[in-house]
Amino acid sequence: MTQRGKDWCILQTSPGRTVAVAAQLTSDGLDVWTPTRTIRVPAPGQRRQLHMGQRRKMIEVQRPILPMIIFAREQHLAELAQRARLAGCPFSIFTFAGAAPMIAEQDVAGLREAEHQADIAIQAERDAVTREDARRARADMLRSERAKRKSLRQERKTFAPGAEVIVPDMPALAGAVGRIVQGDGTTALINFGGTLTMKVEAWRVVPVGVEQMQPAFGAAA
Repeated sequence: MTQRGKDWCILQTSPGRTVAVAAQLTSDGLDVWTPTRTIRVPAPGQRRQLHMGQRRKMIEVQRPILPMIIFAREQHLAELAQRARLAGCPFSIFTFAGAAPMIAEQDVAGLREAEHQADIAIQAERDAVTREDARRARADMLRSERAKRKSLRQERKTFAPGAEVIVPDMPALAGAVGRIVQGDGTTALINFGGTLTMKVEAWRVVPVGVEQMQPAFGAAA
């Protein structure tokens, strides 16, 4: 037995207007529902960007699971019937044998589940996109770091024998002050005391005192 006031009547509209009409009726204060799913589609106007090799931008849009059909609560039937008689009304009320059949809530359980599964699917897709964006960001950072190191390795740095230096970007030598034994512009032989002598790429080597004048990474110039 159906519960009066909680049942649904059925509205019909054009397939392409299903979601929009349901949204408008909802904004008018009516209790209506059409099951939807969210999908990702290419954003319009990307031909130039794609021609230039940029990534395709995607946007999310809602699509009806049951095109043309909107469910409206039974208590709105009289108001909806009045609207349907107006010229230009975007919907009509579905009738059978001269009456609007009522649909119980349990009869739309399958559509509720379909909508729920669609929500799970789009969230999984969003999560996958987030992971892919993070992977791309890491790859871009690594490429940038490799390019930076390649540029630094091409620089030549000379140090006077006996000059005190540090190697700040090598954690194993953190806080250690060494003295230049010799250098050839691309590498420097450094003694850190006793028998600990190491050959280090010259771009990594910083004279003592100079590092205090270097701006912190990310600070404004």
